[in-house]
Amino acid sequence: MINGLIPTDIEFDRLAWTIAERGIHAIPPAVLRELGFQARSAGVQPILTEILLDGSAPPVARQRAFGRIASALAHWHHRDTPMCPDTRAA
Repeated sequence: MINGLIPTDIEFDRLAWTIAERGIHAIPPAVLRELGFQARSAGVQPILTEILLDGSAPPVARQRAFGRIASALAHWHHRDTPMCPDTRAA
């Protein structure tokens, strides 16, 4: 996570690509734990982080949990990102 707070869209894309190409087990557990921590801090449903972090859960369930978490965090991040100021003349 580049900014240490919330993953960027590029980082989500990299994680998603890795999961799609190599499976959820290709993501280091520490990265998943950090993602889970951030998700819980952002108010994402705890069941999603539990599934994501459960190595015994079916891979497809963990992948879906990742998708829901990534979507929620991206939405949360964009919601809190200040928009460019209005530069139109008054």
